[in-house]
Amino acid sequence: MVYAFGEFELDPRVYELRQAGNPCPVEPQVFDVLVYLVRNRDRVVSKEELLDRLWPDRIASETTLTSRLKEARKVLGDSGKRQEIIRTHHGRGYRFVASVEERGKMATSSLVGCVSGDHLVPASSDTHGVLDSFLYKADDPKAHGVRADFVGRRMELDRLDAALRRAAAGSRQIVFVTGEGGAGKTTLVETFFARTGSGLLIARGQCVEHRGSGEAYMPLLDSFDRVCRELFLIV
Repeated sequence: MVYAFGEFELDPRVYELRQAGNPCPVEPQVFDVLVYLVRNRDRVVSKEELLDRLWPDRIASETTLTSRLKEARKVLGDSGKRQEIIRTHHGRGYRFVASVEERGKMATSSLVGCVSGDHLVPASSDTHGVLDSFLYKADDPKAHGVRADFVGRRMELDRLDAALRRAAAGSRQIVFVTGEGGAGKTTLVETFFARTGSGLLIARGQCVEHRGSGEAYMPLLDSFDRVCRELFLIV
């Protein structure tokens, strides 16, 4: 979820505040305050709640919170006098009052919930050539296995492709595909795999219900086991 207001974008997925598309330096605690206020902008958030939720395991005073709010206003071009973005309700708390547009909301538009890596930057033309060596296009006849009835997930496939481009360029990537049951997560991932050509090693693991104690890393162990058996013909 990206929160856009004015010329700013607040992106909790990559811990980044952008102004007109450019990253703004912001301290982690200041960023956390902004995210919490934006997510709870429909109400006044008390000082006690901010302290309890943001620093539950630390000794933080109201002075600390006041300082972080001052820095947040400063980076946004707001102030205690103007209060066009963060408004103080004396004796009650604070509220984020700027008009906010939510972009990339998973519940309604996207199954690809989180992409993280060394550098989260848009795929450039320099990485397209690397990716094209092993990624087929959706309309390419060589893309065997793509379901003919797979529609409406172009954005998710594009995001997966972009993550693969960054990985091909040397930036490690982790992608989470999340959604309600029946939302099409498996179909999306299988379609993405079907779009890939030679040059990729795909490992697949599975979680299954069983009695007794479980293994926390079973999907990973399962995937490694399958890859080893395929590569070394273990029987």
